[in-house]
Amino acid sequence: MPRHADFKPSPLSKRDWVALGVSVTLAIGLCLYRLGGRSIWHDEAVSLRIAETPGWDVAMSDGGNMALYYLFMRAWVRLGTSLEVLRLPSVLFSAAGVALLYLLARRLFDARIAGMSALLLAVNSSFVYYGQEARSYALVLMLTVGAWMALAVGLERRTVGWFLLWGALNALAVGAHLFSILLVAAQISSLPLLPRRSLPWRALLAGVALTAAGAAPFVLAAAQRRSVQIGWIPRTSIAGLRQVLWFLGGNNFEPAADWLTTYAGVVVLIVCLVGWPTGIWLAVRSFRVHGPSPQAWSYGMAVLWLVVPLVGATVASATVQPLLVPRFFIAAVPASSLLLALAVAQIQPRPVALVTLVLLIALGASGVVRSYGTGNWGWNEAADHLIQAARPGDAVVILPSYQRLSLDYHLRRRPASRSLEVLSPRDAGWRPPGPTVYGVAEAFLLPAPPQRAAREAGLRDRFWVVTSDYTRWDSSGRVEEAWGQASEFFEALDSSFRIGSGDGFGRVGVLLVERTRAETETGNAGTTTGTPAG
Repeated sequence: MPRHADFKPSPLSKRDWVALGVSVTLAIGLCLYRLGGRSIWHDEAVSLRIAETPGWDVAMSDGGNMALYYLFMRAWVRLGTSLEVLRLPSVLFSAAGVALLYLLARRLFDARIAGMSALLLAVNSSFVYYGQEARSYALVLMLTVGAWMALAVGLERRTVGWFLLWGALNALAVGAHLFSILLVAAQISSLPLLPRRSLPWRALLAGVALTAAGAAPFVLAAAQRRSVQIGWIPRTSIAGLRQVLWFLGGNNFEPAADWLTTYAGVVVLIVCLVGWPTGIWLAVRSFRVHGPSPQAWSYGMAVLWLVVPLVGATVASATVQPLLVPRFFIAAVPASSLLLALAVAQIQPRPVALVTLVLLIALGASGVVRSYGTGNWGWNEAADHLIQAARPGDAVVILPSYQRLSLDYHLRRRPASRSLEVLSPRDAGWRPPGPTVYGVAEAFLLPAPPQRAAREAGLRDRFWVVTSDYTRWDSSGRVEEAWGQASEFFEALDSSFRIGSGDGFGRVGVLLVERTRAETETGNAGTTTGTPAG
């Protein structure tokens, strides 16, 4: 049971400060380690490009999603645009999320559960992975934990100021990512676990009104561009739900060939599938014993924090629109850590509980180690290869063309890349037909027809194809299989070209395409014959 059933904790002791410092330091260290090790990928490149482009319309050009993060990054990029600088805010947001989770668990339970939950969050590989990415996910996590904290304090002190802070944090969370709407629903759905007469209704309604007013611009912007924002999400499936559970359990990726991390991840998932129901059982038992009460709310909020987004997204995915994207659930990861801590606290005797905690931390750390070696698209390595192998005047075709942002980022940081001509929609003056969906950002977000790129590339005798589409070629240089824009490009390419052997870098392939010597000589001869004498 919570030590302070009325939400009134004792002041933080020296032991609290030590535990808090260890947890936060661990989170910062894990997120800082190899912070620039992965090359930038498309979503991060979009973050940078929108941040570098002035105007409120540009910040809202992603359908209102992540607009708050884009506005923040607009000021932050003045400090620099290296990968480390771009990703540093996520490190700081993640560390703040760990600190807030400790304080929240300390307020609702005790120092032991607070320390366990903070440590389990710090070694969660999903948490660490997105603590190293220049996107809004770490910001959403921090704001969500902060909103729960403000709600808990507001319920204790019953003052309107804390509920206005709660409403403001929720509105900011929605501005950072629209999926936060389900997390706001989790907070509101926890209120029936408290005695109705004890709720400060006026202050509570003021907080709800502030949330609604603050979130409205982002929701309306998303409604106008619905297909752009979520049309790419795959159909709901059992595999998709499994990936979300895997993510919440602390493994950002499916099991790999590495037996250690594979089985470690399986064990963590099994523990979660045992630990989460234990938390639910504690919440049900507390409600049955005490009825609507602070005790029931303390346990119930942890359960609803995890369950409401999961159930809400699953129902919406099955009936309206697929939403089961693992990273969308990042703000529910602290709830998973808190439920695991509550489950470990039930183990007796305490030495067995301590061994269990150490095992969970070790298993989580193994997932973090694995996350450092995954998710690298390879754009940085592809840029290095182009610089070393290309000749002055060579052209580059990027497929799909919207991935130009990722390669552009790494090329523009290398002065030698100025001799490369990157074929793109902007170079060709191409614009999408019909109404625009990204406004002024369209030129660097929307793809160009691959057939047009093939026509432009066909005017040259030699060029490079850089593709993140699936492409497979044999030793003779013939493309055996391709899909997406790569497939359409190679089909439209003139048969006089020979595709050289490709080099793979992460998820990116680099291929040299040259016109055959016979075709080149024929063309040169025709040119010579047809040239009149002086």
